[in-house]
Formats: sequence, C-alpha cells, structure tokens
Amino acid sequence: MNGLWMLGRYRDHPVAVRDLGQMQGGQLVFQVLLTQEAVPGASAAVSDKERVKALDLKPGFLRVDPNAREVIYTHTPAFRAPKPEDVTRMLDGVVAIAAEGGPALGTMCEECHAAPGEVRVINDMPTQLCEADFARIGAASGMQMAAAGVAKPDYGRAIAGGLLGMFLGAALWAGIGIATERIFSLVAIAVAAIVGILLAKGAGRVTWPLIGVMAVFAILAVVLGDIIWIAALIASLGGGFDLGLAIQVYPLAIGEDSSFALSYFFALIGVFIIGRWMMGAKKAQTPRFEVVS
Repeated sequence: MNGLWMLGRYRDHPVAVRDLGQMQGGQLVFQVLLTQEAVPGASAAVSDKERVKALDLKPGFLRVDPNAREVIYTHTPAFRAPKPEDVTRMLDGVVAIAAEGGPALGTMCEECHAAPGEVRVINDMPTQLCEADFARIGAASGMQMAAAGVAKPDYGRAIAGGLLGMFLGAALWAGIGIATERIFSLVAIAVAAIVGILLAKGAGRVTWPLIGVMAVFAILAVVLGDIIWIAALIASLGGGFDLGLAIQVYPLAIGEDSSFALSYFFALIGVFIIGRWMMGAKKAQTPRFEVVS
C-alpha cells in the first residue's frame, strides 16, 4: 500500500492523500469521496478550467472518476517535496471542487446511508463504510481472491501470441531501419508493446514469468530485426538476401557499428516501459482487499 499523508474527513468530505513514492516521481494523489448525486456537478466543476486555475490547481491533472465517485488530483513535484502548507492548499482546492458537486457525505456510510461510517482506504481508494457493509465487502473480496487463486493463464496461447508479436516487431524494426537507415527509440518501445500486448491477450492473465518471457521475446525481436536489416543491406550490395550470411556477419557488425549496440539499449527501455504496464495489468487482474484505517 502506498504511503499516506492524510486520511479522514476534511470539511465533512472523506479524503485521502497518498504518496506514490520515488518510483513514481514523488507524486501525491488527492482523493475526495463524493455522493452519487454530487458526481455530475463535480464533473462540471472540473471541466471549468478557469475555476480550477483560480484554486491554484492544474486542470490537466484533476479529474472525476464516476465509477469510484471520487475527485482525484495528481501532483508531481518539480524540484522538491511539497511542504505541509502546500498539501493543505491543494487539498482545499480539491475539496472546493467536490463541494461544488453537492452536499458532502458527512459521517454516513456511503453504502447504506443509515449507519455512521469509518473512513478507510481500501485498494488505494478512500471509502466510508459502516461495520456491516465493510464486513460484507470483505467477505465478497475473499471469495473473489479464492476464485482467482485457482485461475491459471493460458501459457500456450501466451507463447503463441508472444512469438507472433516477436515476428511482427522484428518486421517493424527491420522495415523502419531499412527505409530510414536510422534507429528510433520509439520503435523499440513499439516492438516491446506489440510483444507484450499479444502475449498478455493470449494468456488471459499476466504473471511474473510471462513478463520475463515478454522481455526475452522483445530483445529477440530487435535481434531478428537487425539480422533482417543486415540481410537487406547485403542484398543491396548484390549479394542476395541471405539470412544465414547475415547471422554470421552480425557479431562483426555489433563490434564495428555502435548503432547496433544502441538498438539493445532502446530495446531495454521498451522492455522496462512495457514491463511496468504488464505489472499494472497483473495488479488490476488480481483481486485484493488491502485496508488502511
């Protein structure tokens, strides 16, 4: 669970301020829980960019999640961590937006609206639940986690999807290299994305071993793309399109031309970015019941 700066009620609104840590650039996420009736009004307030700026908030980082019934604001520090007074100022602005949607939830349970509720963070989202509803949701989550524990990914389709992605990625890498005689970092990211998306789609569920398989296939896609590129270069010199000869030449090309080594660097960047995406997908697919109160 990410670190908490603040959890509780602020001006009768259930709120949470979470610190995502250094891996996320020290981002702070401000979350204010809404009533269902307040969602349309809060959405309208968020769309008023001048109003948002007047509250000293950045419009592009403020949104309403209608499904979670939350106003969410993400602050990324430019140079230093915000001071407590900065956090309070931003929270004031987010709560002001929430208040424009309608009355605050107050102390009542967000589910039954009858019994008093306690503010908790459940699965990174602020909630306000009475003990009965909290127990009911916990029991339902336990059943979901038990069912997910026996669900297995389809490794056969995952490997098939990964191999397809590898060949498509290699064709993309080689095609752009042959056409432009340049290496583009964004293409390496695209290659890893093709492999990761097709592999994950085939698997149905993402696991740590499959993230490792994605990394291997993405690197192999760049290697294969380089070999195809060399074979095309040999063909342009009148030697015919010979993959076998390209494979023999490849180690020499790496030693003579630093651009081939650079392709591995960009491939690793692509693997890192898509690996992070797959980790997020794995987390989203895994039922959990993490509570901070």
